[in-house]
Amino acid sequence: MATILPLQSDADTKRVDYEFPDEVVFKRVFDELTAADDKKPPVDIEIRKLHHPFAETSCGLKLTEVRQGVAKGELNTNTSHANGYDGPSMFGGVLGGAFDGLMAVAAQSSQDQPDKKNAVTVDFTQRFRLPVGLNEKLTIEARLDPLAKGMFKTVLAEAKNAMGKVVSRAVAKFSFVDKVQVT
Repeated sequence: MATILPLQSDADTKRVDYEFPDEVVFKRVFDELTAADDKKPPVDIEIRKLHHPFAETSCGLKLTEVRQGVAKGELNTNTSHANGYDGPSMFGGVLGGAFDGLMAVAAQSSQDQPDKKNAVTVDFTQRFRLPVGLNEKLTIEARLDPLAKGMFKTVLAEAKNAMGKVVSRAVAKFSFVDKVQVT
């Protein structure tokens, strides 16, 4: 198994432009972002305008909170999320879809006019830590890393089970495109 190493380090900010940080770096950065982000006011836009239809309908994600650069949600796993016909665990792609949708909302909410552009995923990496059973409730948080270097917005996310244990983490990079009117 290959280890993905940081691409570039910035000594002043102690941030890394990474493909996926090791667990210690991820936890430190996520905890720092959590402490700062939870003090931000909610985004002044109707939450329904920032929703992600695929993550909500196909994965079952429920968006619960949006702040600038932050999105939180819940995912209640069920038998339609099974890994195999009668598997006792959730298929990881369900969580991947929920992560991607929630992370896009976090990236989009960081813009000055979040209802004018869509966040588009250009890179996504997910790491699993614990299996997730069926009929479990997961809480998912996605946070923009404002100090990450590069031309794309970097968002980190983690999912926890009902016992507060991290079951999976993800990192994604987003670009923005103008919203188009679909007829």
